[in-house]
Amino acid sequence: MCFGMKRKNKMKGVSPIIAVILLVMIVVGMGLTAYFFFTKTQTTLQKGTEEQAEKAFQQIYTRIRIESVTKDKIYIRNIGSFDIRKDSIQVYVNNETYPFNIAADVLEPNRVYAIQLSPPLNESEYSVKITAGLGVEDSRYVNLAITTTTTIQVTTTTIPGVTTTTTTTSIPINNPPSVSRVAFSGS
Repeated sequence: MCFGMKRKNKMKGVSPIIAVILLVMIVVGMGLTAYFFFTKTQTTLQKGTEEQAEKAFQQIYTRIRIESVTKDKIYIRNIGSFDIRKDSIQVYVNNETYPFNIAADVLEPNRVYAIQLSPPLNESEYSVKITAGLGVEDSRYVNLAITTTTTIQVTTTTIPGVTTTTTTTSIPINNPPSVSRVAFSGS
């Protein structure tokens, strides 16, 4: 062995082929990472947009109508295309929430439901409003007037067979009946 000779270093650096392979692997890895990131982001945005569109569509086509109001009940109809959940309904009498009960958990379209008021309303004028979520409402002004009735008995007698019919009719006093002419004909 010669001491004066220097030993050659066999590992001078990374060969160009290995460098290219490493760079390609890094670029592919970054590309896959970007692909999965943007795919997930797009899926999340698309799902959120679909849910928002469905909610907006449902809100547009959810409608209710007050059919009638009595002292102890409000009859409402779901005139929309979607079911309405019981817990989304609110009753307002003279712009204040009013306690109520409704038997159905879900109000199906095109059906009438009775809302039981507790306590019943007194005889007076009221502004009644029903809401079923954001922007879904119907309101009415009602007059639950004192209705006293009078009873009229009408007796009709037919001579040939001597038949007697008695009819009893109750007529509200504050809404008098209209009177029309009666014409008799016969021999």
